[in-house]
Amino acid sequence: MKRYFLNIVTLILSVLLCNGVFAQINSGNGKVPFGSKGQYQYGIVPTNASSDDAKSAYNAWKSTYVASCNGGSYRVKFDDPNSTVSEGIAYGMLLSVYADDKAVFDGLWQYYKNNRNNNGVMNWKISGCSGASGQNGATDAELDAAMALIIAAIQWPSGSYNTDAVKLIQTIKTYEMAADGQTLNGDAWGSANTCRNPSYFAPAYYVEFAKVDAANASFWSTTAIKASNKLLKANMNGTSGLISNWCDANSGTENDCGPTGSGGYGYGADACRNPWRMAVDYLWHGNSCSEGASAINAKLVNFVKGHESSVCKGPFDNRAISNPESGRYANGSYSTMALPMMTSSSSNQNSLDKCYSAVKALGDYDVYFNTTLRCITMFVLTGNFWSPDAAGAKYPPKILSAKTDEDGNIILTTSKELTGSANASTFTVYYDGAAQNVVTSVSVSDEKVIVNVSKAASPGQVIQVSYDGNGSIKSSSDNVALEAFTNQSVISMVAGSQVIIDEVSDGNEFNN
Repeated sequence: MKRYFLNIVTLILSVLLCNGVFAQINSGNGKVPFGSKGQYQYGIVPTNASSDDAKSAYNAWKSTYVASCNGGSYRVKFDDPNSTVSEGIAYGMLLSVYADDKAVFDGLWQYYKNNRNNNGVMNWKISGCSGASGQNGATDAELDAAMALIIAAIQWPSGSYNTDAVKLIQTIKTYEMAADGQTLNGDAWGSANTCRNPSYFAPAYYVEFAKVDAANASFWSTTAIKASNKLLKANMNGTSGLISNWCDANSGTENDCGPTGSGGYGYGADACRNPWRMAVDYLWHGNSCSEGASAINAKLVNFVKGHESSVCKGPFDNRAISNPESGRYANGSYSTMALPMMTSSSSNQNSLDKCYSAVKALGDYDVYFNTTLRCITMFVLTGNFWSPDAAGAKYPPKILSAKTDEDGNIILTTSKELTGSANASTFTVYYDGAAQNVVTSVSVSDEKVIVNVSKAASPGQVIQVSYDGNGSIKSSSDNVALEAFTNQSVISMVAGSQVIIDEVSDGNEFNN
């Protein structure tokens, strides 16, 4: 009787999906339609892959787990359908942005914003549409949400998604990244806590964060990636390449410091996100991917090869095993193990095709986590998890700093080398908030825009500068225009301005 009932439910859902009730793929008029990317810049894709399979997985996930709330927001139902967790919202944002399902994406992002704490990150568990039942953030949710916002800025350029992405990325750096670049477990953990979740480490994202968060580019592209390499290489098993659910921040040794039900030891429901994150790093960045991703991908390819029918099995209490056949369950949570095979050469094409068949055979309907991770896996396998560069994303130069010279002329330092010119009328200078008719000329040199003025600010006056965007100033490398900006603060270096700058490279923050 139970099986009969489930078959009827599945039939009804299938009819609804076929009639388009839930099917919103490519409803957002995005720049990159779902199904239009069949491969990646690097690696290989299954020859038997079909975006229709990924579409089916998305529609099943959406119809089963996405629920509406007041004010146009949407949530993703957790194991307890009366609850929602931040990771589910972030997974949903990734899926919906790649599916070009703008209505769902906007609704999920609104839900995230509606349930933020004072630090600006979503509380990790919410009762229904509102009311935190689990306080403070979980960093993997912030990372995935920020990456989804970067993709949204490409899909739908007219929105505020890029601004939202930069703000969230900077919030992550402030509250959820250690000074040494390691990814913390959440905004309430603090750097002093030595418990880490290796599956949160996302070096592919850090590369992309550096491109949009120019003010912190070196932190993301260097500090965070070095820290990720060190911990992941220390934590991964030398035989299988499997990471652990939780580990020590200093040694990378697996332990049970994490508070979730996955347990600290072995490879389980936390660690299973790692193969997805490592494979994406290579698919997006090729041989420039992080050392940690490169090492793990190579070992997981050997771990899976010859055992492709067991690619969706897990967990593993012992990570020092030779193949995936000893996994206790076969479900979508462990389907991510198929993805590292995409980072290998065409000599492993047959193995990858078998992996795809195994993931497809799981079917579209299962519990929350299994369904969601399998859906993400299907998106990656079918080419529908493309990088910003693959969509031709080009990032405008950003203002990194602004100060005057001793004569009061304003020097703007940008994130890219510049070319072009602008008339004096395109810039406005303010002293103590009042617009001044003082700009005589504008020049461009290397990474600097120099705004020459006829009258310097008096000592103590607050200086700001705005640009209306009507000049031809652009980056020389990719021809992207310097965007308009308003009320950029300027440090005065005019004699008598009472500004003291620490220019001594002694590593402290004391003025000399």
